Amino acid sequence: MINIVFGLYDKDGEYSKNIAAAIFYLLENTREELIIYILHNENLPLKIKKYLEKIICSYGQTCVFKSIDITNQTFANQDFSIISVGTLYRLKIADIMPTSVDKIIYLDSDIIFNMDIMALWHEFGNMNTTIAGKKDDIGGATYINAGVLLLNLNKMRLKYKFYEEATQYFRENPYSKHTDQDAINHIFTNDKSFLVERYNIFTIYDRKNRKYNKGIFHFAGDYPKIQSDYLADRLYWNYIKNSPWKAEYTRLTNFINNITQYKILLFGSSGIQHDNIVQFIQKKHGNIVGYLDNNKALWGKKKNGHLVMAPTEYRKLNQEEYKIVVVSGHHNEIKEQLLSYGCQENIHFFKGRYFC
Repeated sequence: MINIVFGLYDKDGEYSKNIAAAIFYLLENTREELIIYILHNENLPLKIKKYLEKIICSYGQTCVFKSIDITNQTFANQDFSIISVGTLYRLKIADIMPTSVDKIIYLDSDIIFNMDIMALWHEFGNMNTTIAGKKDDIGGATYINAGVLLLNLNKMRLKYKFYEEATQYFRENPYSKHTDQDAINHIFTNDKSFLVERYNIFTIYDRKNRKYNKGIFHFAGDYPKIQSDYLADRLYWNYIKNSPWKAEYTRLTNFINNITQYKILLFGSSGIQHDNIVQFIQKKHGNIVGYLDNNKALWGKKKNGHLVMAPTEYRKLNQEEYKIVVVSGHHNEIKEQLLSYGCQENIHFFKGRYFC
């Protein structure tokens, strides 16, 4: 029996579709007996729970949903505009799992399997530490990424008070850059081991060198590109276009295929992917006519020869003629803003990170 746990906090469906794709390919690639735990907040829609349960049970596997509440003011200063609150749920895994579960694999929702998880489970036999993960250069030579973790729960319960120690870390480091991942690395500084790269392949790098055909692909700091021949991208969108989220796939592809019909406003005048998204639109012969930006200091100025305007100016335009492509990394915040204007995602505005 292989124990697996995901954390799911999702108020708008973004993470639900990701976790559905992750679970689908997890199940497609193994014949081992699994028990999949899904930690979630009390607001997870019933239809999402039923859909995920249907997928898991259709493969003859076991699914357990566990409601969890993390509303502690300790986390008030953490930035959840890019990552999900659901990542914090892993801090309570040792407490919420049955005591009979002595080891478990934690998985982020933004992964795609193209290998049998049994190989990863076997790594517990080579592990004499409490946790194991892949090295991540963002935090130094011994820092690990928390998107794929092996957790020895017996050792964790015996040696640590994981959640309490994590909350203490946040009290001392209220603006921790990588939230609970930093806490995990701090707590287990001398009690972690390292997984090889194929168990946590960062797509943002592998998309360039195409090193892996088999492994666990992780969209860390990245998004699946909708018109791409890269393996992980293709697998993700092949699932989405045959899932309850197929309308999103259809609307995104229709927009790209008919991009010359619209006047395009870019939301965000900077960002790590700005130039790539601009080049993608230009390559498709799209007509960029201006920018929207929340920075008042930029209003009335020009970027690449185009006027930067207040986002509220979009309300005055013909929304059938003008479409917004969000280039800023703070898509979730901008999404809420545009929804408050009466705009609809994948009709009036689109996530540029899906393009390139």
